[in-house]
Amino acid sequence: MDKALTKWSDDLRTEIIWQDYQHQELLQNMNSLHQSILEKRSGEQVSKTVAFLDFYVKDHFGLEERYMETFQYPELEAHSREHVMFAGKMERFKSTHASQGGTMAAMKLCFDLNEWFANHIKTSDKKLGLFLRQKI
Repeated sequence: MDKALTKWSDDLRTEIIWQDYQHQELLQNMNSLHQSILEKRSGEQVSKTVAFLDFYVKDHFGLEERYMETFQYPELEAHSREHVMFAGKMERFKSTHASQGGTMAAMKLCFDLNEWFANHIKTSDKKLGLFLRQKI
């Protein structure tokens, strides 16, 4: 049973190969996390997915920010603030999951993470992709 919150589609493409690949991986893993919670899988399995997402998100955001710095992206500061906001949401999710497990609060945070990330791709990352395609 596929209960994906967000499916990869052309409206999420930035046309920057590494960025699109990483976005697809992140969305697949966020959807996997959602599925794990829905299916009431073991807390350990959910925790492993959360740990992977936490690492991957930091790595992905770090790479984007290095590109923005290297090419002097004019919206670097605003874009980086969005990354900080997502990292805060991720921390809240980890905390909620650690204290409450697969509760409705964890489900809501999972949904919020996924929705935020898809919206971030469609707006901020698309702008960044357009900028980078002109520079690279």
